[in-house]
Amino acid sequence: MFAQHGETVADYIRELRLQRARRLLVGDTETATRIGDIAYRCGFEDRVHFARVFRQRFGLTPSALKGRAAFREC
Repeated sequence: MFAQHGETVADYIRELRLQRARRLLVGDTETATRIGDIAYRCGFEDRVHFARVFRQRFGLTPSALKGRAAFREC
């Protein structure tokens, strides 16, 4: 099923984790949750790896996205 869409099960799971992390980063404007904690909650054990795959997927770092979200709240 995944191969029909040019995707592996691991790709699909990583995408779900990245999407969840993105939602948490954008929604975390009032608390100071660390990015590493969000990465861990989404199944990434290495925050450096998380930051790299996040940037590859969304075109900006997790900290840049969190900063933008906080700026929009002002």
